[in-house]
Amino acid sequence: EVFVRFFSEHEAVKLLLTAAGRRPNGLPKVSPVFAQARIIVKGCGNSPLALRIAGGMLRSRNRNWTLSSPAWKLLVEQCRTSLEEASKIRSFANSVQRLIDLSFATVTSDEFRSILRQCFVGFAMVFHDTDSLKAGKGIPRVVVIRLFAIISSLEG
Repeated sequence: EVFVRFFSEHEAVKLLLTAAGRRPNGLPKVSPVFAQARIIVKGCGNSPLALRIAGGMLRSRNRNWTLSSPAWKLLVEQCRTSLEEASKIRSFANSVQRLIDLSFATVTSDEFRSILRQCFVGFAMVFHDTDSLKAGKGIPRVVVIRLFAIISSLEG
């Protein structure tokens, strides 16, 4: 059995900078390099493999990169954008989950609530990329009723 711990932010920044060909020893946590490297660390999910790859990409593009180097700026910007998109997705997913939970809160039967959840998952899987949804028409009522009947018959 092997135990692997997560890096601290400082350790992750050091790994990134070392992989990028820099000596991070003595780098103050308030430096511009550390602040921007933190964005990359977060954008890489604190993954040592992702950090080594990102650092290697920087080093291979320009061994003498600086904070104003295009490769560094691009990497920081890509990670910043990824973090913003992930935040929006998490926020949207949390909102949808709260809405679903709220809509099921009035259903008192555990069995019926289970069937509704399965229907919701089934609808999401089946109708995620259909022309009627893309056109904003939704799922036809007869299809919803038929799918609900099929799923509920599988339960019994």
